[in-house]
Amino acid sequence: MKRRKSYQPKRERLWQVIAKALCVSLVLVLAFAWVTREYLYQSCRQQAREQIRENTARMQQYISQIQGKTDPKWQMQEIRAKLLLWNYYGLYLEDPTAPESDHSSGVQIIPNYSENCHAVGALIAEDNTIAASNQQTLAIMLLFQKDKSTDKDRGFYFCDADALNLPEVDQLYQDFRELSGQEEWGRDTECYVQTGLTSIYVNRETRTFIPHEGYMQVEKTKYDNSHLVETSQAETLDRRDIRIDLELPGYELLELTRGFSDDAYPKYMLFTFSGEEQAEFDRYDDLVFQNTESGWTSGGFCGLDDGTELYSSSTPLYVDGKPYFLELRFRFNPDDPQILALWRRWILLFTGAVLIVAALWVWRRQTLNRARYAFEDMRRDLTDHLAHDIKTPLTAIGGYAENILDGRLSGDEHDRYLRAILDNVAFTDSLISRTLELNRTDGKPAKREKLAVKPMLEDTLRKYAPLLEEKRIECTVSGDAEWLCDRTGLETILENLISNAVKYTPEGGSIDAKLTKTRLTVTNTVMEQIPVKDLKTPFVRGDAARSNTEGCGLGLSLADHAAAANGMTLRLSCTDKAFSAVLAT
Repeated sequence: MKRRKSYQPKRERLWQVIAKALCVSLVLVLAFAWVTREYLYQSCRQQAREQIRENTARMQQYISQIQGKTDPKWQMQEIRAKLLLWNYYGLYLEDPTAPESDHSSGVQIIPNYSENCHAVGALIAEDNTIAASNQQTLAIMLLFQKDKSTDKDRGFYFCDADALNLPEVDQLYQDFRELSGQEEWGRDTECYVQTGLTSIYVNRETRTFIPHEGYMQVEKTKYDNSHLVETSQAETLDRRDIRIDLELPGYELLELTRGFSDDAYPKYMLFTFSGEEQAEFDRYDDLVFQNTESGWTSGGFCGLDDGTELYSSSTPLYVDGKPYFLELRFRFNPDDPQILALWRRWILLFTGAVLIVAALWVWRRQTLNRARYAFEDMRRDLTDHLAHDIKTPLTAIGGYAENILDGRLSGDEHDRYLRAILDNVAFTDSLISRTLELNRTDGKPAKREKLAVKPMLEDTLRKYAPLLEEKRIECTVSGDAEWLCDRTGLETILENLISNAVKYTPEGGSIDAKLTKTRLTVTNTVMEQIPVKDLKTPFVRGDAARSNTEGCGLGLSLADHAAAANGMTLRLSCTDKAFSAVLAT
């Protein structure tokens, strides 16, 4: 008949724990990537919607203000300047992972500085012509007198390349485009075209101008945000001097000053290229005059074929009693490299954090698994050994009982068999009691008190005085100490160490107990060297025979468990002449 194998539950291996941790980490990272990507998308879209509304309201308010205050002849000039210079757009995405000292952290998406980010503004007349727009042009704000009431010529002037059709002006625009190709906007660096003038040609009748002398240069500014006060340092990368000599009817040559000082006129407050290239306007063939009867603003969001997103507003309004439509459009790339870089940064940081947590979880899970499996092995071995050791005395009891029942025993044999049965019953009872005691010591809290160890050690030795005398074993105790520990636990330790020494010391041997403030060493003579590796494991006796009833193999296990409960350690060692048990506090 085949022996049935004991059932062993399937155990979790290390690679399985790692695989679980990696799978969960991957799911978390993917979920985080999707959530953060949607968050960045929605943040950009929300800002774009809000800025379209804000700019529409701002333009409506400004157009209402200039009517009645500005000469109708130049109202479109002022509206054009507003569309060029004060039609603000820009998306900002904060980076919460950046240090607090890094004030330039985050992402800024700005028209003409970021990839595929542009803003178009146009005022459409009833005849479907563009009355004013932010198409790129060179603009200047001129002040001819200090008194605004008498300075009828102050205001914005434009230098339109298409309208003037002059090679010198075309070259000026070309130089600017080459310089602006070096512009950039970064977290700690700005690179932009700086302009300046000393003289210009001005036509006050048409509100146009042509630069005479000045410069354009690319300046790179680096910001140091590591201190409480932001500092910057500018560096000139490229420079183009402006020198245009012309003689055109209706234009006068003026020397200019720059700034807000009141002592020199004429002066200019602003001289800059601004607006969008014609190519951006060419994208939209629906910039036409619409029905003004509805009186409500239309527009909204749409995705374009190139992957960019467009937010628009179409608003009816009146300028000097004439109907117009104000068209504002903001286009940006939701997959802008800056946004993707920020997104990847978040993913990398989150992945690192998840992997650290996963590694800690794997370590904890593996530690708990090892402890659980060791405990299961100990329990299984305990059960197997207990069953094996109980089987031996039960077999003997059965044999003796059968002989007694046979009825052919003499009186002495009958008594001897009964005593043997009682001895085996006593052994079995002791085995079960000590096994239960071993279970009770697991996790039992110790109630510690200061105890004199030497008297307790001597009391334990006196219990075995008859046996020590019978086996002619010499016993000595030296030293003295007081330990802070649990009385019951210490009694268990001393009882088992002494009983083990008495049991396995041969006749004529010796037992030596030495006490110090930190340790107790019990040494007894032996007949041969005993392997000590597994002696603290339940039911391991240290000899080859497991069927004897002299000991149950639980003494040193009980001592070790009691020592651990009191914060002590029990170390065993053996040579071919001596066995030592060292109890250290």
